[in-house]
Amino acid sequence: MPRYIRYLEKGEYKYASVKPVGDIDLLKIDAPDLVTAINALIDGGVIDLVQGDIDSINANIGDITNTVNSTSDLVGEIEAQVFDTKAIQDALVAKEIDLRAKLAQTNLELSNTEKDLLNAKAEIDKKVSSLHYEEQYAQLQEALEKKAESANVQSIVESINQDITNQTIEVDNAKNNINNLDTKVNVVKSDLTTTINAVKSDVVSLDTKIATDKQAFDLRISGVEAKAIQDLALVEVEFENSIGEINTTIVSLNSQLASANTDIVDTIASLESTNTILQDAKDELDSVKNNIVYKVEIFSTNGNVFKSGTSNTTLQAKVYHGSQDITNVINASKFLWTRISLDLEGDTAWNMSHAGGTKSVVLTPTDVRSRATFNCAVSE
Repeated sequence: MPRYIRYLEKGEYKYASVKPVGDIDLLKIDAPDLVTAINALIDGGVIDLVQGDIDSINANIGDITNTVNSTSDLVGEIEAQVFDTKAIQDALVAKEIDLRAKLAQTNLELSNTEKDLLNAKAEIDKKVSSLHYEEQYAQLQEALEKKAESANVQSIVESINQDITNQTIEVDNAKNNINNLDTKVNVVKSDLTTTINAVKSDVVSLDTKIATDKQAFDLRISGVEAKAIQDLALVEVEFENSIGEINTTIVSLNSQLASANTDIVDTIASLESTNTILQDAKDELDSVKNNIVYKVEIFSTNGNVFKSGTSNTTLQAKVYHGSQDITNVINASKFLWTRISLDLEGDTAWNMSHAGGTKSVVLTPTDVRSRATFNCAVSE
């Protein structure tokens, strides 16, 4: 298993892997400092090591989130059912209030009807009494006796008898009207009694239904609350278990990081010692190359480091055999210029336009956008 070390660079934590040195030639790299050298040897990050644990933690968190969402949906459904039940209960209460109002209105109308009937009967009784039938009959008899002496006694008697008959008919009609009114009053009373009993029955049924619905609602709410409490308890247990797994993973990672820190300290010491050895070997190798091998050196007429937008210089390539400058005896077509930067497509285009034919190149700001390295190779 590879080992890793975490280090702070420009305010940002980075990770470097530590691996065996192996062949000493593999350590021959262009690096201005030790940190750059370590960065050049990195082939992975600590993310690969702990990715499985992170995925497991994320899965646990996702399960907890799904459980919480499911519980929230259940609570929402309970609240909707409570709202619907409350609406039904409110409707029943409103219906009860409406029925009670109608009952009161019916009682009031019945009372007014009874008063009207009693008044009508009193008026009829008064009218019948005002006829003073018997008294008028006696008066008519007396008047008849007085008029009997006249020549038209028989005619007067017949007229009087007709008047008496007519008044008798009116009295009978009045009595019939009274009887009809009494019958109508009794019918109205019967209908009102039936309506009142029906309303009372509806009120009793409504009270019974409200009590039954309330009992069922209370039982349902109790069951839902118990289920919700049970689900929340399971969620808490799963959450605590996940927290425990996360803490265990963190402890394990801290232990691995501590071990990696120890290993990297030893590696850095080994690298520093190796770097010293390499520098000595490089010095000896440079001494040998100066006297034996061919080499190409590039010189800049305006320095090697430029600020952005100020790279105006001429690069000149010189070829040495040992310590002897042999540039002038080599054909210019043998010189191959290349550029290395972050702009890969731009590098390809630049390299094709400087493939050969010149021992020097002129650089402008358009040739160096940010950072670039220029090389020159000489073919045989």
